[in-house]
Amino acid sequence: GDTHPVVGQLLANLGAAQRRLGDFAAARQSFERSIEAIATLGPEHTALYGPLINLGNLDVVEGKPLDGIPRLERAVAVLEKARGADEPLLAEPLDALGGALTAAGRHEEAARTYGRAVGLLEPLFAEDLGVLDESYEPALDILCDAYDALDHWKKKQGFLLRVTDQATPTLKSAAWQRLSVMFIDEGDFEYAADGMAQAQRHGPEHPGTALLEITLLAARHRDDHA
Repeated sequence: GDTHPVVGQLLANLGAAQRRLGDFAAARQSFERSIEAIATLGPEHTALYGPLINLGNLDVVEGKPLDGIPRLERAVAVLEKARGADEPLLAEPLDALGGALTAAGRHEEAARTYGRAVGLLEPLFAEDLGVLDESYEPALDILCDAYDALDHWKKKQGFLLRVTDQATPTLKSAAWQRLSVMFIDEGDFEYAADGMAQAQRHGPEHPGTALLEITLLAARHRDDHA
């Protein structure tokens, strides 16, 4: 039945697909059913944190951050109880919670939340970047997003340059993509194109490079017609 935990995981995957397709109502129903099914394992089971994050993020997208905040706080609490306060995976619900708090106008709380996420992730990249594989790319993305939210652009730029110099090819590609977007935002399209070329060189199969190319073309078109 729908209350079996395995069904809960399948519903979470279904909800994520429905959200990507823009069917938010169906996604919400799937996430809610997923949480109900997984909760049969216990109200604080670790597997709850994923659908709680998804549902909280959906609340924010739909303009209801005050609904999302308690869900995301619960996601943090569930994972923290299971893994401890120093668990790097906590950065994911913390990043989402920071976004919800920002959307609700609670900026001081958001800054503290993003700061905690940064504190959890920076140590992952403090040592030899050459031993980190592609599984660390989500952590890189969350760390950069947190730097953006805190307006730590110099720190972000320095971090990305270090990754482009020392990391494995997949992470180098991800870092070059981020740098290219920074250049696009600044209107430096030649540097952005160079960054995109480096991203493609280090990650020719990386799905993000195609989106980056479209973004750069669109930005150049807007600039040409300004």
